[in-house]
Amino acid sequence: MNAIITNELIERVALHSGLEALKQDHALITQFTQGCVNTGLESLDYPVGNLITSGLAAKYPEHFKVSDGLEGLTALVDTLKKGIDGLKKVIRGKKGVIKTTSPEVIKKIKATYANQTWADEEKYNFGKVKVPTLAKLVAGDSVEEVVSSATKIVDEIVKAVDKTIKETGAYYKKALEYTNKLKKMDEENDAYKALLADLVKALPELPGKAIDRELPKIIVASGEGDYPIVGKAKMVELGEALLTLINKSVKLEDDVYDAFQAYGLDENVVTDLYPEGSDEVFNRLYWEALCDPLLRQSEEALKQILAICQALEAWAIASIK
Repeated sequence: MNAIITNELIERVALHSGLEALKQDHALITQFTQGCVNTGLESLDYPVGNLITSGLAAKYPEHFKVSDGLEGLTALVDTLKKGIDGLKKVIRGKKGVIKTTSPEVIKKIKATYANQTWADEEKYNFGKVKVPTLAKLVAGDSVEEVVSSATKIVDEIVKAVDKTIKETGAYYKKALEYTNKLKKMDEENDAYKALLADLVKALPELPGKAIDRELPKIIVASGEGDYPIVGKAKMVELGEALLTLINKSVKLEDDVYDAFQAYGLDENVVTDLYPEGSDEVFNRLYWEALCDPLLRQSEEALKQILAICQALEAWAIASIK
């Protein structure tokens, strides 16, 4: 039987990871291109240049070829910038724009592992099965013990992220107290400048310094991953636990997405509010900077929950002939 729970379960996290990868590539290519221009380099036909251009041609075949040279790199920088802006609009856009696979996964689990008729009709292995991935993530040997351990771990993870969501909201609420006043003031007014200085003092330089936190470290004393088979009497219990954990991850992802929509100002709003521009002000108000700690933490949290669900499913699959 093929696994039902795949890495695509968390589409929004995958989207954010893609955005981060594009931003890194954009920064590195921009730096390399600028270095070539500054040194008067006209050709990329040298060992390091060939290595870089070959890698980019393989990664972005529709937008860059090795023969495109320095001019092609400059065009690629522009293309990546457009891609970054486009992804930001999708992430910041209306709910429902991003495709989610969880409904289909839930539907399949209800028809299989959580379905008594299905469980009664399956044929099972005997004795014990090895599920080393499960032993590294949760404690216990029986279905009851493993489900209890998995639920406790997931609840702790969700609790940590929920706390960050609340603190992100509190940070933004405090920032709004200043921005609502600044909108009504003349930028050349001394009072405007004084209030802007107060904003900088009142809020941390970056939200992450106040609200970033690691996820709970839960140490599991595990063996080699030898588990009794999940027979027909316990399969539905395991299936229902999977549904509960997946629903927790779906709710968490929705809560994070809602926070991403609600907290922070769009770039043009920050620019209009503070035309002179400065990182110290921008990072306190711009939605991407404001929510960055939350997104990084939630991405790791959802990956951990996904790993636990996949390991539980691996136990179910290993039990079936």
